[in-house]
Amino acid sequence: MPRFYGRDEEVTFLHAMFAKARSGHGGALIVCGEPGIGKTALLRHALATVQGPAEVLRASGSQWETDFAYATLHQLCAPLLLTSDTAGSRTDVLQAAFGLRDGAVPDAADVAAAFAGTAAARAARGPLVCVVDDAQWSDPASARVLGVLASRAEADGIVLLLATRDPEESPLLAALPRLPLTGLGDRHSRSLLRTQFRAPLDDRVRERVLAEARGNPLALLELPRSVEPAELTGRTAFHSPLSERIERSMRERAALLTDSGRLLLLAAAADPTGDPRLLRRAAVTLGVDHDSAVRAVTLADFLEVDGHVRFRHPLARSAVYGGAPVEDRRRVHLALARAMDPASDPDRVAWHRAQAATGPDEGLAAALERSADVARERAGAATAGAFLERAAALSPDRARQAERALAAAEEKAAAGDHETALDLLATAEAGPLDALRQARAHLARTRIIAALRPKPQAALLLVRAARRTMAAAPHLARDSCLDALGLAVLAGRDSEAMGQALAAAVSAPPPVAPATAADAFLDSLADWLGGDATRLDDAVRALLRDPRLGLRRPALSALVLAERWEWDVALAAARRQVVAARRSGSFSDLSQALTVLAVATAVAGDTATAAELVQETEALAEATGTEPLPHARLYLTALGGAPGAHGLLTAVADRAREAGEGLLWATARWCAALLHNSTGEYAAALPAARDAVRAGEPGVVCLALPELVEAAVRCGERDEAAAAVEQLAVRTGTAPTPIGRGVEQCARALVTDGPEAEAHYRQALACLAGTSALVPMARAHLLYGEWLRRQGRRQDARRRLTTASQLLSAIGATAFASHAEGELRATGAFAVRRAQVGGPERLTHQEAHVARLAGGGCTSKEIGMRLHLSPRTVDAHLRSVFRKLGITSRRQLRDMAAEEWEARSARTPGG
Repeated sequence: MPRFYGRDEEVTFLHAMFAKARSGHGGALIVCGEPGIGKTALLRHALATVQGPAEVLRASGSQWETDFAYATLHQLCAPLLLTSDTAGSRTDVLQAAFGLRDGAVPDAADVAAAFAGTAAARAARGPLVCVVDDAQWSDPASARVLGVLASRAEADGIVLLLATRDPEESPLLAALPRLPLTGLGDRHSRSLLRTQFRAPLDDRVRERVLAEARGNPLALLELPRSVEPAELTGRTAFHSPLSERIERSMRERAALLTDSGRLLLLAAAADPTGDPRLLRRAAVTLGVDHDSAVRAVTLADFLEVDGHVRFRHPLARSAVYGGAPVEDRRRVHLALARAMDPASDPDRVAWHRAQAATGPDEGLAAALERSADVARERAGAATAGAFLERAAALSPDRARQAERALAAAEEKAAAGDHETALDLLATAEAGPLDALRQARAHLARTRIIAALRPKPQAALLLVRAARRTMAAAPHLARDSCLDALGLAVLAGRDSEAMGQALAAAVSAPPPVAPATAADAFLDSLADWLGGDATRLDDAVRALLRDPRLGLRRPALSALVLAERWEWDVALAAARRQVVAARRSGSFSDLSQALTVLAVATAVAGDTATAAELVQETEALAEATGTEPLPHARLYLTALGGAPGAHGLLTAVADRAREAGEGLLWATARWCAALLHNSTGEYAAALPAARDAVRAGEPGVVCLALPELVEAAVRCGERDEAAAAVEQLAVRTGTAPTPIGRGVEQCARALVTDGPEAEAHYRQALACLAGTSALVPMARAHLLYGEWLRRQGRRQDARRRLTTASQLLSAIGATAFASHAEGELRATGAFAVRRAQVGGPERLTHQEAHVARLAGGGCTSKEIGMRLHLSPRTVDAHLRSVFRKLGITSRRQLRDMAAEEWEARSARTPGG
């Protein structure tokens, strides 16, 4: 084995990961650094020198395959699909995703679950290591699956290693622990350099080579091959940048190959699948002697060809392809297209044929358009947009070119690629477009601009676009009104954005028969947001009839469902919305969907998972430079009753009032009422609940009314409490749901005396039983138990209060749980608090990494540099670590046995 220079600490760290995998504890890690820094070499060396057997799955992202759904995942899965022990439903899902079998395209969540399940089953037999090189070029669909696998890796005993240049390029992976690589030290750099410079070298030149390479191993290997004689003597300075010199060296070495060797090497560069059988068939089409050409490129240190075709360094692929003549590239793409089976892989055949095209070709353009339709279902907007963009470029007819460019722009905009979308819109608008397509183009451009503006401004832009397009495209104008309402509702009921959006919705032309679910949704929303809730059940039915309505408007659909206490529906819808947002690549939609899912998950009692979702939302916001929606964080803070919760809620409410964000202000005041009710500070809860109710914000009033009832009753304001109950009854009575009815009955019990109160409590619990609303049910048990104790029925009270104590403790509602325990003690019983679901609070992957570095003595600034986080974010992670581990300082963290907090992080939940 060739000598490996430096990286001793990194190799030891990786070997420790592999050793943990042998005992069933996996993990995910990003190995990051600049091109040529040695990421690939490090992983190969670590795997080659590890003690004990391990199964290794490999894949490599390619900049030419980012448009192919699941391209990287297919490479990783290929060995698993070839074995008989993976037969079954999981394999069926994966094969359908890869286009290897007929049938409906599986959902992205199903693909992720199928791969993670298959990998976990394989890991149960022995260590499984999944290595993805050049992860920054993984296609978006594969990246999302890798994100799921990363979240489950530790629990499933899988080691996932991702080599990438900049983890921040993929917000879905940005929160994973990192192993950053920097240049080799001076001693190892000199040793590596001596392996290349066999002849005596001028001291000044040696120092200049070392200075230019800056410890980059690939530079140290390649620069000696490209140094000119004048440079060796020290008489000429280096002028070109390091990356250019490395690529120049590789191109010069490739030029020394025979014609057959260069063509085969180029074919390997143009086909990132790495299929050796395909390469052999393409060689026949090119007229190349495959075996001799393979020997030549292998001896030249370019390729490894065994069961897979791999470039020894990823930079070589781009250098070879970029330096090849255009005509040679076309020959190679055409040969690859002819070597493929058009029935099993029509997308790649069409793509290679498109790269080989010398001019417009309607047949090719149509084939790419068909591929876009399939890609949209399989992987979302980004992939479909890439196919349509190429189809537009190959369209001989200007009208068809404009239509395809417009369609490509819409897909690219939906995926968040605004720059490319604007270029495509310019192409579309330069061609002949009818009135309908002109309206589509205008709305597409407006949506791109709106995505870069604050939500109130964005809503106003969409309103103006809707009004402009009402005559030419009424259905598109109505869709734009819906989008405007979805943004305006975040600004607040009294905002200019809401007023303008409502006016546009009311003045929108009537739907063309037959009316769609979207038409019913818009019309009922306009009534509701305008103050008339009698048709709100139409909006709920529209969402149930066509779930796609909520996919682009997660917050708006969530408020509708919250108003009707449809938390079961909201939870299922939020899960679909998160999957859809991950699939489309829309980070704005994903942020909203994750926030909604976090709140719905918390209401269902799984606050640990809800907290993980909030952390993902905040990591996503940090990676994309946006502000996270804090609504879920506020609810979890209030429910948990942690120290400092009141200060946070007050600060957010003050900021929201200053910024004119009505919905956020009302949410903060509702959460303040919830917090004060949980701690028994009813005099503080009452004004907070009044504020939240009086604000009249959709979706918040219904949540604040129960808090107002409880606070008013405790403060002796029974008339106010009774009036609030009637308000709640009006909202829950229009279209009764089990949860809404249960909450209303519980509130009515609070204002009722005598045996009727017990009837209301029993009816409340009967309604809530079997629903996902664990928090309202636990609070109903608590209130019923209190009432029973005051009636002197201690035995009955103990049963209810014990249930309440256990549920609230499991949820993590600390203050409510303490209240239940106090009531239990008042009955003469001892409270037995059940441990929170999942045992002790668990460290996330990021928290465990921060703890590891802090325990080793790193400062917040140093940890931030290592993990590419701000010191503020590092400190926030450390505060969470201290709380979960029950400590208060870094000194205690250093003094703790590593095994103690490693064990805590080993129970991180799997996504």
